[in-house]
Amino acid sequence: MKRVHVAVTKSRNGSAPTRERPHASAVSTKFFDADNRWVSSATLDGQLASLKSESSALKFPYKQEPWVYACVRRIADAAETGPVVWRAGEEQDAEVVTGGPLQKLFKRPNPFDTLEDLLGKAATYIQLTGECFLFLTDKEGNPVAHRDPGPSGLIDLPAAIWPVIGGRTVDEVVDQSNGRLVGWRVNVGRTQVLFPAATVVLLRIPDPDRTYRGL
Repeated sequence: MKRVHVAVTKSRNGSAPTRERPHASAVSTKFFDADNRWVSSATLDGQLASLKSESSALKFPYKQEPWVYACVRRIADAAETGPVVWRAGEEQDAEVVTGGPLQKLFKRPNPFDTLEDLLGKAATYIQLTGECFLFLTDKEGNPVAHRDPGPSGLIDLPAAIWPVIGGRTVDEVVDQSNGRLVGWRVNVGRTQVLFPAATVVLLRIPDPDRTYRGL
């Protein structure tokens, strides 16, 4: 759509229109394009409708809009290349850890991703949907065993960490009697897999209107 200039015509008695709502017969508004040609209201309405149609058709902005891709990719690159330091203990007395089973897991969180891949995907998913799920599984791909019931129960060390984008792929499962989060349901085609809350880590931008979800 071309740039539009607005021209306001004074009333016949020569007085300038006030900020109050003027009478329809006193003031008329005309629109002109970048070439100073008058644009009729019908043409303007058509151009606005076209813009709305194009906006609604933008289903994959990360793939369709270069600026979205450039901004998200810049953030993901920073996450992938930033230094990672492992510490154990309380914050003030934490000591740097250079090895161990947890570091080994994150070095290769699953057969397809490295630590850098995991960080990059997490940053990308959060920017696009406001949330990134980390599903913790055993060697067979099932939810990792948890020893204590409840969302904060202890779990075994997972064999793999799977980053999953938010949105319609994952649904929260809430106990209607008390409003507590029970787990997460992953929708893969026609298959649904339920992960207990303790076996899922949610990285998110908090949504004030949804207790357990991201923006």
